[in-house]
Amino acid sequence: MMRAPLEFGLLGPLEAYREGEPVPVSAPKLRVVLATLLLRANQDVSLRELADTVWGSEGPARPRAALRVFLMRVRQLFGADFIRTRPDGYRLEIADEAVDLHRFHSLVDQGRSLSAEGELARAEALLDAAMGLWRAEPLADVPSEALQLEATRLQELRLRTEHLRFEVKLRRGLHHDVIGPLRELTAENPLREDLWAHLLLALYRAHRQAEALAAYQEIRRNLASELDVLPGRALRELHQSILVGDPAVAPPHASSAKTAASVSEPPRAGSQLPPAIRNFVGRRAETERIVALLRSEGEVPVVTVSGPPGVGKTALAVRLAHRMRTAFPDGRFYVDLHTHSMARPPSTPMVLARLLRALGHSAEHLPMDQDELVAAYRTALRGKRVLITADNAASASQVRPLIPSEPGCALLVTSRNELTALTVRDGARGVRLDMLTEQESVSLLGAILGEDVTARQPEATARLAGLCGHLPLALRIAASNLAGSHRPDIGAYIQRFPEGRRVQALAMDDDQHIAVSRAFDLSYVALPSEASALFRLLALFPGADITGEATAVLADIAPPEAAKALEQLAAANLVQRLPGDRYQLHDLLSEYAAERARTEDADGYRAEARDRLFDWYLRGAKGAAAVLYPEFVAATRSEAESAVGPAAPQERSQALHWLETERANLVAVIEFCAEQGPGPMAWRLTEAMGWYLGISGHHSEYVAAARAGLRAARSAGDPAAESAMVGCLVWEYRNLGDLDTALRCLTEVLESGGPDSSTRPLLTVWHGSVRLELGHLERARACFAEIADLVSGQTAPSFLSVAASLGLGAVDFWSGRCEQALPRMEEALAAASRAGAPVERVECLMVLGRCLLEMGETERAAGLLRTAAEESSALHNGYHQADCFAHLAMALAELGDLDAASEAAHRARLRSRELHNRCITATVWQALGGGGRRQGGGGGGGGGSPYYP
Repeated sequence: MMRAPLEFGLLGPLEAYREGEPVPVSAPKLRVVLATLLLRANQDVSLRELADTVWGSEGPARPRAALRVFLMRVRQLFGADFIRTRPDGYRLEIADEAVDLHRFHSLVDQGRSLSAEGELARAEALLDAAMGLWRAEPLADVPSEALQLEATRLQELRLRTEHLRFEVKLRRGLHHDVIGPLRELTAENPLREDLWAHLLLALYRAHRQAEALAAYQEIRRNLASELDVLPGRALRELHQSILVGDPAVAPPHASSAKTAASVSEPPRAGSQLPPAIRNFVGRRAETERIVALLRSEGEVPVVTVSGPPGVGKTALAVRLAHRMRTAFPDGRFYVDLHTHSMARPPSTPMVLARLLRALGHSAEHLPMDQDELVAAYRTALRGKRVLITADNAASASQVRPLIPSEPGCALLVTSRNELTALTVRDGARGVRLDMLTEQESVSLLGAILGEDVTARQPEATARLAGLCGHLPLALRIAASNLAGSHRPDIGAYIQRFPEGRRVQALAMDDDQHIAVSRAFDLSYVALPSEASALFRLLALFPGADITGEATAVLADIAPPEAAKALEQLAAANLVQRLPGDRYQLHDLLSEYAAERARTEDADGYRAEARDRLFDWYLRGAKGAAAVLYPEFVAATRSEAESAVGPAAPQERSQALHWLETERANLVAVIEFCAEQGPGPMAWRLTEAMGWYLGISGHHSEYVAAARAGLRAARSAGDPAAESAMVGCLVWEYRNLGDLDTALRCLTEVLESGGPDSSTRPLLTVWHGSVRLELGHLERARACFAEIADLVSGQTAPSFLSVAASLGLGAVDFWSGRCEQALPRMEEALAAASRAGAPVERVECLMVLGRCLLEMGETERAAGLLRTAAEESSALHNGYHQADCFAHLAMALAELGDLDAASEAAHRARLRSRELHNRCITATVWQALGGGGRRQGGGGGGGGGSPYYP
């Protein structure tokens, strides 16, 4: 190759050659002028720029004349046409290859391109040639502050090129050859992490692991002493990989023997999936949906499988991947991103490198730059049908580089998080896994233990499934602990589960690292502090689910903050979203959260949070009851209430809806408070929602609440509360038609002298009502007369005045004295109407209508009964509806309106069947059978009753 007529060197002291012979440039300022023009070769350099470079801020007032002298001397050395004058400066024109710096740029650009294409041998040769151009520090003998800044930039360019060159050599497997040069470079640049990374990798691949680890400690000390910082993430990850012997940093095989043309091996079809878990049960619907999504044509399917820790996401994903061999014939590959495990999560470049090697690319030909790796990965997938399973992902950004670029391939991702960003930005489709059903849980236990074992112990097996919360991980741990026994005794094993400590009990006997608590730990520690604090508080609530509003009260934070924390928990699948702004905490997670709360939160803080929420529920129940049943008066003494409560309902429908949706939670709070306190909350809540429970027919809840409230009252030694709870039980036993039990409860508390002055009137009303329904008319009259004497001439609750008049009227009616009964009943109706007491008003209309029907005033009776039926329907009072429609049917039949009578009779029978109350059923059939007239002589066993509140 012929040398250029003129050649210049800037990568060291300034050098100039003509026809291969050196041309001395001795004057310092002359070297500055020549270097400046060479750095900007083939570009215009202004007079001002040239002057600043030569003299800086101390230049002559008129630099043009002085510069002309220097330029004339340069022209004398290298030719008149070497420098051309421009309108505002000068321009040095020369071929790029005549300046070592420009040749260096060209060689590096070519080498980088060849490296990206996998042409490593040719890339290495070009990069070696580029570095061979360097002689010493650039512009070392050019005295210019401005050019020294340029020299610093060139030194950085040199180090970046060295980095690229050694990367190529390492990819070629030349780790032995680079150790010496890298030791020199790191000694010269003790804080340069990229060069230290190459040295660590070269030493490790040369089987000098101890030296590699020592080198890491050296760079770590350098950074700490000079900059007070730790090594960067890339270097720390490399160090970790060396410690664990990660195959990703192993030396390439036989790389030095490969030629530049052998960029990669032919891609090989196959599978690198872990084994599919045995004894897999359930998930049929989820499996069908995921398979359908992964087989979508004309797009790149990205499917995320999310769910709580231990729910079986990995097991399902791996099982599916094994099944889809035909759909993805070119390979099914798996990578564990280790987000929720004790292992360190691999970096994105490391994941891409693993996948590329799985796809057939040789390790020595893989680029190290992440963007280049992504491009190589997507190129490798082009035209193929490959399924990539990315397990245990943390975020969308971690997964996004793994998405193939063209249809034919698919990405299946599992995560405890919902990865909503992947759905929004990348069109991913999500499938959520919940707990197994009870039958699936039992089947899983049978599959592991043997169906003969579980068949011999069906009740214990079902109990164990429930104790495991139907969580697959918990079920497998329990079954594995049992499986080692010669004759597994499931009942005996269950005794190992202490109350409230199931999570701790669910661990492998021979490996405590395999445990439900470990799985939960990894999700919990990743939460933001606000979300983890709320997670702990949610365990304090005994109800099944909770609203965002109630959560804000529990945590004493603003609703938007509560909503944000709940969404963070839901995104991490530690709580489950339910319709209506409600959230649910799985029972095992609830126990785990409770244990965390006991460890991390003070007792007083937890108690205040729980009391604050219970006060909120009490205020809500009382507010709803006040709208539905304005005649309601609590029999027990009220304590100071929190000013915080749900928004007061403005309409009956709102109040009823709130009580319906919160009913199970309210009963749970009552039972909790009866056992663990505060006791008064148990009976006050029972009183507040008792009318609703009784009228709406929620028998089991009402009995449970009243019994819990009674236990709390007796434990507290509060006679008023005890009497109030007995009253609730009596009412409900009447609703159930169990009059004997109702009477026994009343008799016990009345004869024991238990009731105090505040509750005795209420119990006396109940006593009279029960006696009336049993046909004990004189005993009933005595009770109602006592109430009439009590309210006479003094202010009393409206329901007592109404009860006294209506009760005495009912006794007269059942005694066959309708004329005496009528004015009492009319008086009661007027009082109930004045008081705005809808339940008592329906009661009065109903009994008055029956009295008029008995007296032969059929048309008036029908009108009153129709009104009573309509108003009882609005109150959702099934008992009154059944009675009203039955007697309305009888009145309409007597009036000759048979169609209307038939419709009323149908509605009466329908309500009767819904109530499962034998007294009501008897009343309805007696009325419809025409036997409801002239019932004088007592109520018998259910011949119609006033259902007093």
